[in-house]
Amino acid sequence: MARLKKVGELMNGDPYFGVEIPKNLKPVRPPAETKNVKRKDTKRGRWYAVPVGGIDEQGTVDLPSVTFILSVVGKPALMNWAAKMEREMCIQAAADFYEDCAKVAMMSRAAYTMSLNERIGKLRSHQREMAKAQEIGIQAHALVEWHTRKMMGQEVGAEPTVREEALLAFMSWQDWAKEVNLRPILTEQVIYSLTYGYAGTCDLFANIEGVPTLVDYKSSKAIYLTESGCQASAYAAALREMGHGDAKRCMIVRLPKTLEDPQFEVMRVDEVVAERVGLISPELAQAYLFQKFLATYELWKWVQVNDDAYWEKKKE
Repeated sequence: MARLKKVGELMNGDPYFGVEIPKNLKPVRPPAETKNVKRKDTKRGRWYAVPVGGIDEQGTVDLPSVTFILSVVGKPALMNWAAKMEREMCIQAAADFYEDCAKVAMMSRAAYTMSLNERIGKLRSHQREMAKAQEIGIQAHALVEWHTRKMMGQEVGAEPTVREEALLAFMSWQDWAKEVNLRPILTEQVIYSLTYGYAGTCDLFANIEGVPTLVDYKSSKAIYLTESGCQASAYAAALREMGHGDAKRCMIVRLPKTLEDPQFEVMRVDEVVAERVGLISPELAQAYLFQKFLATYELWKWVQVNDDAYWEKKKE
């Protein structure tokens, strides 16, 4: 609640629904400077402490990350996958336990249930799989970032060591980068909007086939445009507000991480959205998606208000 109220002070005094920054509040450094922005990971989500001056004694305001905001969007495919993983794991554990039980005296139902529960463990199967997938994605991102910075002439340390799956994703990225004549401008750039009150980290802003393009990398099995499109539009708007550049188009690049799925996948967000919703021109897609992002942000604020109230009541 306190964080949202602080964002509200930034946005015309309205803790949940303001949208414009007061004229007297400006970043303490030029917008391109983000060295003093601090990322904060909490149990509920990620925030960025952005220097603004005049907000509190530290001169910062905590802005929610774009991915935290978009976490309110339902993910039915993920729920179905998680249920499938749990079902398969429970069947396998029960079958293995059945074989082991054949070697000992029959136990009571209560003892069997307790033993099976201990064998399954507290950590759910889908959580283990998600943790593994996230590790692969993080490693792939790190290797891509290392090579991108090297392309930009920046000083880089030792090349990251990654597992085989992450290396497959990187090799797909190399193929894509060569195909589009990649000319990176910014990579892993912290960005924020003081006008709308959010922040995040942009994977890549580059000239691709000669066009200034915002790129977001995904290492999932598919591209989910509902969230990815809104995320890209929010990043593009923040880049523009901060003076980093004007992304003429947004692109999602999916990097596979298995031999069964060896090819990269590219979605030109503006073109796909324009076709799906019947826009006159792809140039209108970013504005269309940004409206959806802002609507999602309002829902996120309402969820936070009620979550805050719930946890406050639990403390009583």
